[in-house]
Amino acid sequence: MVDTNLVKYIKDSFAAGHQRQDIMTALLAAGWEQSMVDDGFAEVQKVQTQPQPSPQLFPKPSPQPASQPTTKPTAQQTQQPIQQNIVVSSNIGGITIKTKRNYLRALVIIILVVVVMAAIGGVAYSYFMKIGPFAKAPYTVDNLVQGLLGAASRIDTSSYLVSGFASVGARDGDAKPFISNLADDKDFIKRYQNDLKRSRDINSILSSLKLYNSNQGKFPQSLKLIARYYTVSLLDSANPPYVYMIMDGGKNFSLTVIFETDVAITQLKQSYKYTASTTPIDRNKVTFTKGSYSIYLPSTPPKPFLAELGDMTNYLPAEMKAGLSASATTDWKKENADWKFNINATGDFGDLTYKVDLDALRKNNIYYFKINNLPSLFLSSFATIKGDWIKIDAKTASSSSNDYYNEFSWVASQLPDVEKSYKEQRQEFADILKKAAAIADEEHLFALKNEQQSERVDGRLLYRYDIKINKNAIVSFYKRLINETFVSKLNIFAIADVGYIEYLQSSAFNETFDYYDKNTSLTFWVDPQGFPAIVSYNIRVVPSDLATQLKDKQINFVFKLVLSDINKPVVIEEPSSAKSIQDLIKQSSSSVPTLPVF
Repeated sequence: MVDTNLVKYIKDSFAAGHQRQDIMTALLAAGWEQSMVDDGFAEVQKVQTQPQPSPQLFPKPSPQPASQPTTKPTAQQTQQPIQQNIVVSSNIGGITIKTKRNYLRALVIIILVVVVMAAIGGVAYSYFMKIGPFAKAPYTVDNLVQGLLGAASRIDTSSYLVSGFASVGARDGDAKPFISNLADDKDFIKRYQNDLKRSRDINSILSSLKLYNSNQGKFPQSLKLIARYYTVSLLDSANPPYVYMIMDGGKNFSLTVIFETDVAITQLKQSYKYTASTTPIDRNKVTFTKGSYSIYLPSTPPKPFLAELGDMTNYLPAEMKAGLSASATTDWKKENADWKFNINATGDFGDLTYKVDLDALRKNNIYYFKINNLPSLFLSSFATIKGDWIKIDAKTASSSSNDYYNEFSWVASQLPDVEKSYKEQRQEFADILKKAAAIADEEHLFALKNEQQSERVDGRLLYRYDIKINKNAIVSFYKRLINETFVSKLNIFAIADVGYIEYLQSSAFNETFDYYDKNTSLTFWVDPQGFPAIVSYNIRVVPSDLATQLKDKQINFVFKLVLSDINKPVVIEEPSSAKSIQDLIKQSSSSVPTLPVF
C-alpha cells in the first residue's frame, strides 16, 4: 500500500508548480526508495484529484524498513535545484525543502489591493469633484449670484469665448410687436407735451442767462430783465411759474422747474453732460444752475429698447445671419501675463457677405498681430501682410503715420496703458459686483423658471439654471444698492440713480418689464465645482407690421460667454517667422516698381 503522506506530498508539490524530476530528486535525497516514489507518482496519476492551492506541512512518514535512512539529510542534500526564488519551507519525512509561494494567490491579492485603492481614490475624487453619486447642483437660487462671483474670483487661468449671433427666423406663435398702452393714453400724452414745452423754455432761458452774464458780468436779479432783451417764455402754463433766484452775489443762479412725467426726468438725466451736482433733482423738481447744460426731450415719448430695436430691424432683409465672437486665453492673476486673442466675424445679408478673422497675442512683453481674413474693401492696404505675424515691441513702437504699417505700432503702443487701466479698475468693479450680488440674493431678485437640472454640454457635465427676474424685488434691490453708495467707498453712482426709483414704480416700467419678460431669457450653466461655465442671454425682436418683408418673421439675438480650461496651465507659444514692422516696410518698399527716367 502506498504511503498516504507520500501521495499527498507529491500532489501538493505538483499543485505548487514543481516538476516531476525535482520532486523525485528531493524524495530520493530524503531517503525514500525508488519503488515507493514510483508507486507514489503512479497513485497520484491514478487518482487525478484536484490539487490544493498551496503546499502543506506534513507529519513525519511512518517508519520504513531498516534499509531506509532515519536521520535528517544534511544541508547539502536539501539544496536541490528547485527554483532559486523559493521562500516557503515544507517538511516531510524529516526533510526540509524550499517551495515557491502560490503565485496565483499573490497575483489575486495584488489585483485586489490595486482595485481597492483605485476604488478609494475614485470615491475621493468623485466626492471632491462632485461627480457620480456625489453630483449635485452647486447652488440654490438664493446663493446663485454670490456663489458664481465667488467662484469666478478663484479663477486664475482660463480660456473664454464671447459671442453674439443674430438671425432672421420664423415668428413664434406668441411673438408680437411692442404696443404701448400709454401711447394711447391722452392724459399722459398731454402731460408729456407740457414737459416738452418746458424743456424748450428752459433751454431758451439758460441761453439767455448765460448771454446776459457774458455782457453784464453777472446774472440778472429777475428773469424779467432778460425778457427785455431776449424773446423767452417765463411762465409755466400748467404748473407754478418758474422759480428764479440769484446766488453768490449774482455769480450764480437757481432756476427751479417741476416736470409732470417720469419719462421727462429720465430723458433729462440722459442729456449731454448731465451731473447731479450742477442740476439737482428731487423727484420731479429740477433745479438748474450756471453749470447746467441744455436738455433734450424727443417729440414723442421714447419706446423701450426692444421696441426701438424692433423699429430698427424693419429694414433688414428677409434672410440674414451674422455673428461676432472673441476668444482669448490668459492668466488673470499675473501682473504681466502672456495672452492670446482672436476675433472672428461673419455675415450673410443675401447680396452681401463678409468675413473677418484677426489674431493677436502677447509673449514676453512683445505683441504679435495677424490678419487671417478681411473684406477686400479694407484689405487693399494690408494685402501684402495677410497671413503673416507682425512683431511689435511696445517700448519702441512708433506713433508716426508715415506708413500704414505704423498703425499696428500705434495700437501696440497703446496696449500697455489699456492693460494697466483695466487692472486698476478690475478690483473696484469686482467689489461693486460682489456687493450688488449679495443684495440681489438677499432680496431674492432672481428666481428659477424651473428646477435646476444636470446635462452634458459639449462633453461637459454642467448644471443649468434658467433665470427670471422677480419684479416685486426690483425696487427694494435698487434702494439698497443706492444706500450702499452712502455707507461704502464703492463707486456705484454709475449704476445707481435715485430718480430712477420713481420710474421703477411707474406704469411705464410695468409695461416695459412685461414685454422684456416675454421676449428675453437668461441661462447659467455651472460645472460641478461651482465655476461658471456658460452664460447665455437670448433676445427675441419682433418687427412692426410696417416691415412687410419681415411678415411672420422675427430676429433672434443670442449672446453667450463660455469659460473653459479653468485653472489649467496657460502655454502661449511665440509665433514662428514673425516679421518686424521695419522688415515689412522694407519689403513693401522693394516691391514698389521705380518709374523710368526720361
